[in-house]
Amino acid sequence: MFMGHRVICIGRQFGSGGHEIAVRTAERLGIKVYERELLHLACKYGELSANLMESSDERATNPFLYQGVYEGNYHVIRGLPTSEVLFALQSHEIKRIAKEEDCCCFANKLRKFFKQSAKRNGA
Repeated sequence: MFMGHRVICIGRQFGSGGHEIAVRTAERLGIKVYERELLHLACKYGELSANLMESSDERATNPFLYQGVYEGNYHVIRGLPTSEVLFALQSHEIKRIAKEEDCCCFANKLRKFFKQSAKRNGA
């Protein structure tokens, strides 16, 4: 029997109840749910201010008017929009958490991450 790491992803949009579903699912399964904590873990990994990145969390970047990131450690690609930097850092943290924990639940608007991962893996 194959016993790998299990990752549960619950998408959420305003008014969908995704947060409540994620919390209840995690409680029933006895696992940890990552939601807002993912932002803080990503900021810690990149040594960035959570206040700076919070404004870009779960928002699309305006290609004509955006705030670039010019601080942080070597994990941060400087000059990119805050949303792109945050996406890269969150992607790293999702992969790290999925490898370290037997089972975890993510509740976030991370469709972009999972779409890109599926394309790379041929799904």
